[in-house]
Amino acid sequence: MQLRAALKTGLETLLQNQVPSAQLAAELLLMDVLHCDRAFLYSNAEIEVPPEKTERYFLLVDLRSTGKPTQYITGHQEFWGLDFEVTPDVLIPRPETEHAVERVLELARRSGLGKDARLRIVDVGTGSGCIALALASELPRAILFGADISRPALVVASRNAVRLGMPERVKFLESDLLARFLDKDFLGTIDFVVSNPPYVGKRDIEMVQREVRQFEPRIAWGGLERGDEIYARLFPQALEVLKPGGYVVVEIGYNMRDQVLALLGDDWKEIEVMPDLAGIPRVVSAKKRESGVRSQESEAAWWGREAAARQSECAPGESTYRIIIHVAAPKCGEETIMSEPEEEDLTKLQLQNLIERAYKIAKQMVREGASQKTAEGLFAISSELRKKVCGNLQEPSSPVAPRRHQIKIAERPIGNGIRGSRTKGLPRSGGGRWCRVPRSSSQRATRQEPPHPARPG
Repeated sequence: MQLRAALKTGLETLLQNQVPSAQLAAELLLMDVLHCDRAFLYSNAEIEVPPEKTERYFLLVDLRSTGKPTQYITGHQEFWGLDFEVTPDVLIPRPETEHAVERVLELARRSGLGKDARLRIVDVGTGSGCIALALASELPRAILFGADISRPALVVASRNAVRLGMPERVKFLESDLLARFLDKDFLGTIDFVVSNPPYVGKRDIEMVQREVRQFEPRIAWGGLERGDEIYARLFPQALEVLKPGGYVVVEIGYNMRDQVLALLGDDWKEIEVMPDLAGIPRVVSAKKRESGVRSQESEAAWWGREAAARQSECAPGESTYRIIIHVAAPKCGEETIMSEPEEEDLTKLQLQNLIERAYKIAKQMVREGASQKTAEGLFAISSELRKKVCGNLQEPSSPVAPRRHQIKIAERPIGNGIRGSRTKGLPRSGGGRWCRVPRSSSQRATRQEPPHPARPG
């Protein structure tokens, strides 16, 4: 069969099966079989294709017709002009993710940091390593880390580093977000935290293409309750590891601009949103303020969001332990809870102490001028836990009263172990070192694809 006829037949099959970008897929599959480039296909359209290669080509076309992405069939995807190996263990790099790379380079230039600067950059949820290795190709003296919770993904990323001639440029680490970097050797030392995290919420799953839903690892793209959970964990961790004046750069979903911006409090400045080529908000960047002291209002906002999120995750009748370990214990600096405990391992006194301390923080927030809504939410959850765990205690009245004027926010930290202080028992967000939170509670984070219609074939 002539090359032109083989290509035409493959294209017709893909079109009949409603494969997106059918023309591109037909060309890429034939190029993979013949080990040639696109120019060869059209400059040698009359040549005869050997029968065994024709058969192989139509087998790949049939496989693509089932929905399996072209990149998983060929094992390759181009990103930033580099050829990356991709497997079903990693999300397929998308062209729009290149905007995150561009943003890091632009912010480095804006800060007066040239290509020879010794920048320290962490790519969170590195997946195939595409962001980290793209930055390594542009910043020859930068020190780069690629973090991912998936060990198979890290294997693929390491192979890509070797294939691209950069085996020593990026250090790949198994980590739940920035958990491995919440250590005294890393705190306050990083110039950039960049990430394309999972951000597809349950309400948007049906909008995601079949190729993504059925074949790409869900841990890499979403299936979250709301879609913003990873950002809510990542931003506080980024504050810990970034230098004053350091940047966080994240890719966002097509409809997540307001959600993500709401998670950035007073600890950040120069917050900017960059669109992709289709004009859709795609990348958010923010600069850590030079002051290392977190504002009380942003602290209270974090507390309220975390409490509300954890409370919504617990079904009615579920153990109170899960709420306490995720909300009260980390924020109160409680260190008596060991790894992988059961509820019965905690004495009633320990539980009561945790809840009472959370309740005291709620009252302290009011005194320090935290927002009414946040303080009321924290008061509600701590009061509920007091009733569940501590028995028939007399329920105090809400400490929150209508304010007739703006209360000045205090400049000192609130309570014990509040995020941003450096006291003993400082809680960590995320997994791993987060006040000895059980490993089973850690959320996994790698890359994800938004429910965006324009996807590579």
